[in-house]
Parts: sequence; structure tokens; C-alpha cells
Amino acid sequence: MCTLQVKHSKIILFLSFNLIFFHFLYSQVYNNSDTVFLKNLLLEKPEQFGNIVKFADKYRLQIIYSQVNRDNNNAVSVKHYTFRNKPDEYFYPASIVKLPLSLMTLEKINTLNIAGMDRNTRLSIDSSYNCQARVLYDYSNPDSFPTMANYIRKAVIVSDNDAYNRLYEFLGQQYLNERLFELGYNNARIVHRFMVCDSIDNKFTNAFNFYDKSGNIIYRQPSQYNKKYLSSPLKNMKLGIKYKQGKEIINGPKDFSRKNCMPLEYVHDMLVKLVYPSLCTLPTGRQEPGKFFNISDNDREFLKKQLCLMPRETGIKEYIGNKWYWDTFLNFLYYGADRNAVVDTNIRICNIVGQSFGFTIDCAYFRDNAKGIEFFLSAVIYTNENGVINSDIYEYPTIALPFMKNLGRIIYETEIKRKNSGN
Repeated sequence: MCTLQVKHSKIILFLSFNLIFFHFLYSQVYNNSDTVFLKNLLLEKPEQFGNIVKFADKYRLQIIYSQVNRDNNNAVSVKHYTFRNKPDEYFYPASIVKLPLSLMTLEKINTLNIAGMDRNTRLSIDSSYNCQARVLYDYSNPDSFPTMANYIRKAVIVSDNDAYNRLYEFLGQQYLNERLFELGYNNARIVHRFMVCDSIDNKFTNAFNFYDKSGNIIYRQPSQYNKKYLSSPLKNMKLGIKYKQGKEIINGPKDFSRKNCMPLEYVHDMLVKLVYPSLCTLPTGRQEPGKFFNISDNDREFLKKQLCLMPRETGIKEYIGNKWYWDTFLNFLYYGADRNAVVDTNIRICNIVGQSFGFTIDCAYFRDNAKGIEFFLSAVIYTNENGVINSDIYEYPTIALPFMKNLGRIIYETEIKRKNSGN
């Protein structure tokens, strides 16, 4: 099992040292990256980026760009460029947490090693506490039975929040956070469903039953409760000058210390490792194959495929032709989520996005086989001119999404120039 179980003080000390050590090495990768290139590149187009670069602190802007390079043996390496990478500066991660939960779900099924149980195994979900819902059917699946594979598909292809909740419940709050710590993602916390539940409700998660094709239970996971206290991962997790609670406006910043936390470099790192698991993110150059989620190659290819699909490519009838799920609605970088964007069929974007409380986030892997281009690009920008959290008045269409579109395009143009120059 992957849960961290410690009984003796010496073991606690040893593990704590190792978590700090690996987190230090891991964070140095992006801390030691080139921090000048992106700023200079953006300032080449002041009409698009000048104001945002000038007031980057106000916009809480962070960018990570990773070039993919291959040697004569086709071995892959990456070079990182960052602008204002601040893993200790809080932003609300919204739906980008669906990537680590998808990875952990595949890993947990693999680790359980139950005969006849995989991501496509039929399941049902029980309800025994507040904020829990019983689930027997999933009509978006061809046979109408729920599976973890279909929950992952819905979570990453159309950012379905109910699907995210089911992944959260299967993992359980204690297990998923301990696993993040084990992998060195020390400043990550995933502590709530995407629905109105209090912090106690979110500690309790549902029981699950998994069935063979004859309807016999092959694995039962009892309901879970997180007995451990999860401290706030960052020193300052307050945002805004006011916030809306119901119909009331509360003076003072909103405290996010009991909300999810996921630094941008963490999700960027997860995406890089998912696409290229052989890549090492330690500055020593050593391979650390144990420092990533333990998933099979088959599961890795499955998840990569889902991250790359447009809704109409899924085969899920509810998504095909649905006016709410146009081709680029979850492509912030390069397309700006523009409903009328003309899709470049040579470019494949595999990504996870989030948008909430004024934050717009996209973590993406770009590949253009026709031009021989591939790169990773992640960014977060905060647009909340009135400073009121939860007011639903944010500058998404006027500032955030145009910025994301232009950022994706300038990096793509940079890659074309780099390819043509032979670098």
C-alpha cells in the first residue's frame, strides 16, 4: 500500500528529513530555471503583454515553459523557463487538481492488485454521511454502469465536477494527501469536494463496491474518515479585500486555508512525467523512477489520451454536438476558449484547466507532428479588479483568456523559429 504509516519517532524523523530533502531537490529544478527569457519574450509584444508584465504581482502571474529536446539517439530532455514561479504564493487551483486525482486513482487500483479489478470494473457507491450521494448507474457509460475510467474521462475531458467528487471519495482525504507528501509535493492539499460541504463532511468519504460481470462483489472499500489534521500548506492563503457569502458582502480578505492548494509547478511536473516518465526532475540528473505515481503503461496511455481529446471525439453522446462543449472550450492557451476558433488539426493539446475565484489556469503539452514541435506550457493569471471574492465579476473574457491565447501562440511561434534555426 502507498499510505504513509509511521509508528516510531525515529521513523518519523527519517521520513520527515527525506520529504524535506526531496522537496528541496525537486523545487530547485524550477527555481534554477531561466527566469529572464520569458519576460523578454513577452515584452517583444507590449500591446499584448506589456501591461500584464508590468503589473505581474497584481495579476499573480506565473508561467512555466519547458522545451523538449532530443539527442542523436532520440533521448528526451527538457529545459525549463519560468516567469514569476512562486510555489509559496497561493492561488485557488480549481479543476487542475483533477489531474493528480486521476493519477492517484489509477495508482490505487494498481496497488490494490485485486483479481479482476481494473479501471473499467463496474462499481457502486454508498452513502452514509452528510454530503454523500448513492450512485448505482452512470448513463454516460455505454452499459450504464459507473467505472473509475469513465469518471476520469469526464473529469479531464469536460471538467465534470461530480466525476471529480467520485475520485476524491474513492481515494479518501487521508490517503490522497499522504501520497502527495510521499512524492515530495509538500505544499499540496486536496481537502474538499466540489460541492457545498463543510470541512468535517469532507473528511468522511463513501463506501465503494466493485463487481465482476456476473454482479458479484470482488472488492468492497468501507467508508473512510481522515483522523489526521492537515495544516495549512502556505503561510498566507487569504485573497481579496472583500468576499461574498450568500447575499452578504464581508469586509476583509477571504481565508482559503481550508481550500485546495496545488502549486503550478506541481501540476506542470506531473504532466511532464506523465508524458515522459523517463525524465528526471532532480537537478543531479539522476533518474528517480520511484518518485512518480505507480501506474502501468496502459493506464498512462489511457490518461494521456483523455487529456488530449476534444468532447466530440469521446464517443459520449451527451458531449457530441452539445453547445456547452465546443471543441476548444477547455483550451485556454492558444485558443482562449474561443467558441469560434478554427482548430489547427496539426496541433494536439493535452491539458488540464481550472477557472474559479478570478483565477484562470492551464497546464498543457503541445505537439505538432507536422512541424516536429513539442513543448509544455503552464500559466496562471488572476483577474479580479474589484477585489471581491465570490462575486462572479471577473475579467475572464477581457483579460485572462486573451492573455492565455496570446501566450500559447507566442510560445508556439518561438518553437517554430527554434525548429527552423536548428536549435
